[in-house]
Amino acid sequence: FERLARMGCYKRLRTTFPSISPVAWSSFSTGTHPAKHNIYDFLDRDRRTYLPMLSST
Repeated sequence: FERLARMGCYKRLRTTFPSISPVAWSSFSTGTHPAKHNIYDFLDRDRRTYLPMLSST
C-alpha cells in the first residue's frame, strides 16, 4: 500500500447521503453528486402510475 501511495495517487473517499449501494456506487462510477445522476435507490416510481422502475445510469 505504501508503494502505491508513493508511486500512484491516494485520496480518502467519503460516502454519499444516503449511504446505500445504488447511490454510492452510482456516484463513484460517474464521479457526480446524487443530485446530478438522480439515483437514490434501487428503484424509482413512475409519477403517473406509481409502478416501480429500475434505476440505472
